[in-house]
Amino acid sequence: MRFKEYIESGIRLPKGSVETVAGSIIKPSNFCSNMHILNPSDMHHLRAAEGWLDLGNLNESRSELELIPSPQRNHPKVLELWWNLSAKEKNWKNCVKTAQLLIESAPDQPAGWIHRSFALHELNQTEEAFTQLEPAQNLFSDQWVIPYNLACYLSQLGRIKEAAQQFESALSIDSKAVKMAAATDPDLKPLRLSLIHISEPTRPERIAVGGGC
Repeated sequence: MRFKEYIESGIRLPKGSVETVAGSIIKPSNFCSNMHILNPSDMHHLRAAEGWLDLGNLNESRSELELIPSPQRNHPKVLELWWNLSAKEKNWKNCVKTAQLLIESAPDQPAGWIHRSFALHELNQTEEAFTQLEPAQNLFSDQWVIPYNLACYLSQLGRIKEAAQQFESALSIDSKAVKMAAATDPDLKPLRLSLIHISEPTRPERIAVGGGC
């Protein structure tokens, strides 16, 4: 799945576990525990940064984020927005670094794991994207998006049988969301083509009778 759909659809994390800010920023609702608390001034800058990002003004969004003091910059909500800003800029290397910090700051939430592998895949490091995300499947077994993304990576790697298994796992968690996501996902094209090929009936060869013409 490409970045536009990744951000706009809000499908990367299932209903009930996220809140969406201004229609685009995906954030797990119980993201932090032992973190520096964002004070009203920090929240003001965070909301302003979100607003500028939604308007497409990346420079102003970054300026607002940079006004948040250093200790609070490792707060999951701030890291999430930094990741989103870097992704808008297609700075995928920075996205990987930010997602890693997000995993460290909120290890009990799936967002960092998903974001990290998404960025690795955009860097054409799809094998690494799969390897890094696979452990999260056991940690967050109720998250359909993890087996779904694993299916995408496996499909791109040509590991079609494994991709089909992961896709079935995703369907078993939330079939409606998975079918909507898969309908136009280019990363699943190899899997779709393989399934079409398997489902095609074999045509009997034409046999000439009585000598033919």
